[in-house]
Amino acid sequence: MRTSNEQPPPSVGGLDLARVARLFRDQEVEPATFVACFKISTIYAVRPEQPGIMVADLPGMGRWVRMYSSLERLSAQEGATNWMSMLGAEAIDLLPPDIGLVLDPHLSHAAAIPPRTASTIDPTLAPPKALPIRKGTM
Repeated sequence: MRTSNEQPPPSVGGLDLARVARLFRDQEVEPATFVACFKISTIYAVRPEQPGIMVADLPGMGRWVRMYSSLERLSAQEGATNWMSMLGAEAIDLLPPDIGLVLDPHLSHAAAIPPRTASTIDPTLAPPKALPIRKGTM
């Protein structure tokens, strides 16, 4: 478990998830490349009081979870809040298949993994589960 006083871990493999998300939005990389980068990156989300994750139900658009590529981006969008972090692969594995993921919503490089999409990408791209969910407070 990590607290807000700890530094986030370095990016895995030197990949910058926000940069890859921007390339994906600009159609300069394939969806599988973005998903593969997402799966090996540490991502952050608001941690609710009760165990679970905050899901937005958007009429006509389905159910979505907001996730962030850094604590700084989470804080800028959500303000001071409790947070949790995990590998992107863990987020995909933990969420029901009918819930999509939005990375860095409202930012110029925001990108989405629609419901069920991540589970249909080549499973060899997913690293094994190795890290527990970490929690903190800003």
